[in-house]
Amino acid sequence: AKFCFRSSLFTLITFVDHLFQLHMQTSALVTLATREQLSTDHPIRRFLIPFTFGAITINDWARTALCAYGGTTHRAFSFTDGGFARAWALAVAMARFHV
Repeated sequence: AKFCFRSSLFTLITFVDHLFQLHMQTSALVTLATREQLSTDHPIRRFLIPFTFGAITINDWARTALCAYGGTTHRAFSFTDGGFARAWALAVAMARFHV
């Protein structure tokens, strides 16, 4: 039971907090907002460049390799097709948006 709990918790944290919230939401939004709203010589944009460098490439790779049916996440966490769909629905429901 202890192993099952730890494995489920690890899956939940990795899937929801890291993959969905960090990559698919926060990283994408910060990069998009920085590029669209700040000029290339703006000091905040220059400050954020090291933190957002390569984010678009990583998020694209994550979308195609990790988020797709039959992808790494689907197989590594041994989700069934229905379980994978429920995991995505749960990730959206569990997402905490901070304003």
